[in-house]
Amino acid sequence: MDTAIILAAGHGTKLWPYSTIRSKAMIPVAAKPLISYNVETLLEAGYKRIIIAANLFPGQIKAAFRQDKRIEVVETNSAAGTAQTLLSLKDRIIGKPFVLLYGDTIIGKTTLLNFLDFAKAHVPSVLAPALPDHSDTGDYICLRAEDGLLKEVTGHPRGGYDMHFGAFCFSDDIFPYLENNPGYFTGTQVGMMSPAESFLEVSVGELSRVRDVAVFPCPALEFADVNRPWDILCANSWMASRICSVPAENILGDGASIDGSAVLNGFVSLGRNSVIGKGVIINGNCVIGDNTVIENGALLMGNNVIGSDCRIANYCYLEQGSVVGDNCVLNHCAEFAGVLFNNVYLYHYMELYGIIGENTDIGAATVCGTLRFDDGKTAHKIKGRREVPLSHSNATFIGDFCRTGVNVIFAPGKKVGCYSIIGAGTIVDRDLPDNTLVYPKQELVFGEWGPQKYGW
Repeated sequence: MDTAIILAAGHGTKLWPYSTIRSKAMIPVAAKPLISYNVETLLEAGYKRIIIAANLFPGQIKAAFRQDKRIEVVETNSAAGTAQTLLSLKDRIIGKPFVLLYGDTIIGKTTLLNFLDFAKAHVPSVLAPALPDHSDTGDYICLRAEDGLLKEVTGHPRGGYDMHFGAFCFSDDIFPYLENNPGYFTGTQVGMMSPAESFLEVSVGELSRVRDVAVFPCPALEFADVNRPWDILCANSWMASRICSVPAENILGDGASIDGSAVLNGFVSLGRNSVIGKGVIINGNCVIGDNTVIENGALLMGNNVIGSDCRIANYCYLEQGSVVGDNCVLNHCAEFAGVLFNNVYLYHYMELYGIIGENTDIGAATVCGTLRFDDGKTAHKIKGRREVPLSHSNATFIGDFCRTGVNVIFAPGKKVGCYSIIGAGTIVDRDLPDNTLVYPKQELVFGEWGPQKYGW
């Protein structure tokens, strides 16, 4: 088996504000596109042909893999559902077994390699990650297995299930079931409502009625599924921890250096020409790209992945597990926890927690609220549905190509759409759609003043 398919044709609307200008497969995780992790594992396993089915912004995916002839990006021009997307590739893959992955997931490297070995002897088969602790089964397409075989497929059940779908291995036997897919989810509990969409899992369930479909269990901690904004934070922290666990000594690229006054309570991997300068404190392992300068009292709390061409300096603070993209600036007393996409500037005196999108400039003294007065979690609206995240519910989510003036305040859990401007002194107490300009209107009171009023 040497062919793999990655489905990346969804619109990613639940990921707003980060799907406005990018495919969700290109969401940054530890400073590179999330789809790249599974691709790298497939190539390491010897797969000679990887077909990526793309719909939204296919050029981004093509550009990311343009140097590798083993990777083919196919524009499907369809968002009718995963079953239809796979069916549209039939003529390209007929006659050979293949594995199939989703473009918005990351599977732990060892787990994916083990599944690929398992799949060679078990066609058809599925990788079945355990549901995360305390998760709502109503957010998942779940399965039930007995004696290692698939027995039941249920869409967004109310409870009673502990596994969902993560990856697949098929032969040509799957195509008749794709062709006869009903176009909505048939295996739901009474009262649940399925959208009009061709779900691949429905076809897999029908296949399992006539053929054994083997199930390969996967621990929840070996699988990241990026569907909503807070999933980006979880995936980045998860991957940063894995990447930063590797260095067992300091690794310095050509021209890299560490000043003798720096305090390193761990190990760093420094790219070419990167510098850790005077007074820097790093409490844990960090992995840093090329041409990045960290100097003058910067404090990094560890498990940080930092991209190339960044400047982190002047007593700024980076929380544990935070990730910084390429060409970013964290300067004078800026405090940050979360994920910075590429080209983000935090120049002076601010405190932020969450995600800041690409090409965004944050004004001095911008802050976000992270604790509600009731100590509770913020409820979010995702495509009109109320959801309360298990983690990061009070984070701030700022989209791409945004700017804030000085002294902007974000209430907990608020989102700002792409191409938006927030004027100085604004209190952001609601989500702002893409292309929004907002600023406060000040009412002034004038009167006389002078020695006759005070001081004489």
